[in-house]
Amino acid sequence: MNPFFYFVQLFFYYPFFIIFLYIYLVFFIPKTNNINFSNIFPLFSKWIKK
Repeated sequence: MNPFFYFVQLFFYYPFFIIFLYIYLVFFIPKTNNINFSNIFPLFSKWIKK
């Protein structure tokens, strides 16, 4: 199966996966890449809409 479709299925079948992904984006990525909190939502929304 295509990994992208598997990833999409995770969102549909495991709603908590969205919460864990959000926690990951907020807490772990800023520590490694110095991304501002305000930059996370535009990036995340653009990535979902692709």
